[in-house]
Amino acid sequence: MTVIGNNKRKVFEYFFEFLVLFASIYIAFELEEWDEDSDFTDREIAYLASMHQDLSKDFNQLNRRIIEYDEKINSAYNVLELLENPYTSVRADIQQEFKLHLFSHFNYNPINNTIETLKTSGDLKLVKNHGFKILLSELDKSYVSTVHQGEIFNDYIEGMEWSGFFINHFDMSSFQVFDDQGNFSILFRNRVRHYISLVENYYFHMQGSLKKTEEVKLALEQEMSRRNIQYIPAEIVQTSTSEEEWDDLNDEMDAFLDASDSSETPSKEKESGSNIDTETDDLLDELNSIGN
Repeated sequence: MTVIGNNKRKVFEYFFEFLVLFASIYIAFELEEWDEDSDFTDREIAYLASMHQDLSKDFNQLNRRIIEYDEKINSAYNVLELLENPYTSVRADIQQEFKLHLFSHFNYNPINNTIETLKTSGDLKLVKNHGFKILLSELDKSYVSTVHQGEIFNDYIEGMEWSGFFINHFDMSSFQVFDDQGNFSILFRNRVRHYISLVENYYFHMQGSLKKTEEVKLALEQEMSRRNIQYIPAEIVQTSTSEEEWDDLNDEMDAFLDASDSSETPSKEKESGSNIDTETDDLLDELNSIGN
């Protein structure tokens, strides 16, 4: 009986030690998993807060760009209508439209640093709301489509069909034509029509991106409110793009000057010293206004 009792005691001790060891390992794994989940949650919250600021800034930028391009479209249609008249009688009006809206431009560059970081780092898995991840994918596709349309428009206005046309045919200081061979107005109208088709396409894509940005921003705010995550209200978040626009204008001026210097111009232009003095002054004024 004593031997049997000792065996039972040993079995119980072994079983108790096994339970203690199992419980210790289980608790250690649970604590590690809890700590990892807590770290993932903290990183997700940081991503969501950063993404909200990006979306707010991008929403502001898109609104500004849409207003600018709406003005470009109106000016282009005004020029198209003016070209129905003899060019000499409407030259000053056309020159004014170009100076106001049709020479300088800024492309839309999405403020999507957080989304790109999520994609490239593989941290997109941290976002727990699968419906919201689908919206992010749709927004990213909208960015790509809009940027592509902007590149098409940019290639046109910086190419020979548009910028080269003005450099080769116009005295930019007075907008007078070097040599009107009879088909000049037709060539001009065709280029303005092409300009309108491209700028309208770009404009409508920006409007689509604006709606998708607003949709994603609203869904993000609902998610953050549900989880009691603080975010900065949209009206407080401002888009600081003056430095970017300053660089864009400098690049535009350099390109314009290089193109004008390298082109062959009639002797009339050489006698005047430069055919872009007025346009250069306008760009400098715009640079100064942004800098201030």
